[in-house]
Amino acid sequence: MNFYELKTNVSNIGSALKDANEQLSTLAADPSATTEDISAQQKKVDALQVRYETLNKQYKEETAKQQVKLKESKEPAQKSPEERKNHAFAQLVRKTMAKQSVGAEVYQALGDDSTTGGSKFLPKTVSVKSKMLV
Repeated sequence: MNFYELKTNVSNIGSALKDANEQLSTLAADPSATTEDISAQQKKVDALQVRYETLNKQYKEETAKQQVKLKESKEPAQKSPEERKNHAFAQLVRKTMAKQSVGAEVYQALGDDSTTGGSKFLPKTVSVKSKMLV
């Protein structure tokens, strides 16, 4: 049974349980209803309750598994050095094009050991230091 079938079954059993509870309340309030009718309806409600709880438990477990899979796919465990460098370069280009300041961690990921703001890989005419002088 897949996730969506399980969700549908929980919903269907839940609505059937609600209807059965309403019928039980109606029977209990009806003075002409026999105790056998009431007990039969109570057994039906109890059976639906057990089915609902079982399916709901399975649904919650499956939902938790789906969330774990989704979280794992969004967050890779460790990026390789090449991926980190590519990501840092992409951030550098995005920030530069948007005329925003680029963080030191981006420069460090690209291999700039100094705090000059990219002097290792940027020409002196466009490094952060020369921009400050202008």
